[in-house]
Amino acid sequence: DGITSSASLVSYLKKAYPEIEFVFYMHSGKQHGLTNEIVEQIHETQPDLLVIPDAGSNDYEQLRELNKYLDLLILDHHESEKESEHAIVVNNQLSPEYENKSLSGVGIVYKFLKALDDKLELDYADEYLDLVALGNVGDVMRLDVPETRYLVYEGLKNIKNEFLLNLIAKNAKDVKEITPKVLSFKIIPQINAMIRVGDAEQKLDVFRAMVGEQEEFFNTRTKK
Repeated sequence: DGITSSASLVSYLKKAYPEIEFVFYMHSGKQHGLTNEIVEQIHETQPDLLVIPDAGSNDYEQLRELNKYLDLLILDHHESEKESEHAIVVNNQLSPEYENKSLSGVGIVYKFLKALDDKLELDYADEYLDLVALGNVGDVMRLDVPETRYLVYEGLKNIKNEFLLNLIAKNAKDVKEITPKVLSFKIIPQINAMIRVGDAEQKLDVFRAMVGEQEEFFNTRTKK
């Protein structure tokens, strides 16, 4: 969910603002949120704006410290006791007016991008519904909730992401229809395996592929 959240956000912003510059922060292991490792990286680079997709709602002390010199935006779905006073927090769990609590981080990012569409008079957000589907199924969100189910099935109707299309071609090439079950058993385990056991460079490669970057490299593994 975290990688699809970041990929959809970055892809949208790159299209809307071609000159934008990004700095990416990625955990070395399977951590979550503003760890000491990530906070140190932020201190070293000092961006103008820090956007935290699929995390951050509960990192109150870290947000307070970081907000001393930069602006913070959290796009998250995790349960939290309260809303931080030191960041703009978009979190469906914290809103009594938003009924759908079964929307993952990439779903919250999508809703944010739809709001950006309205603000900027664009129509880009729906281009990343395939990643919304992938993230919600990967994070095991309830598909009996109408909004989540709708977004997932709309995303699966028109898969555009080249990375996802290639994974499907290699792992589900004989499948006639891509369904949540196909994602769960044939596609998502491939991504989860890399996120859980890959090193930082390998995980960054997955992210770069998901946002459309292409690079040729040689596989150093050999079969004996």
